[in-house]
Amino acid sequence: MGRIVPYAGLNGEFIEDDTYANGNTVHSTGGTALFATAGLNVGWDKWQLGAAYSNPINQNYSDGEVVAKQRFSIELNYFL
Repeated sequence: MGRIVPYAGLNGEFIEDDTYANGNTVHSTGGTALFATAGLNVGWDKWQLGAAYSNPINQNYSDGEVVAKQRFSIELNYFL
């Protein structure tokens, strides 16, 4: 019989600023975000199938020029 594992948590991102060859920072690059995430994993034998939904709760990408939206992801894993 398979196992079902729901989960919830926080996911963060940090993206460094780009730099020119001379070391100066490229304007409107880099940023950070914090996402609330909920998902479900279903496992059987050595396989696991998962799906997750993430919603941004705080973000600052490219000095506010880029806005993150909701994300949905799926994954399939095989354990050796």
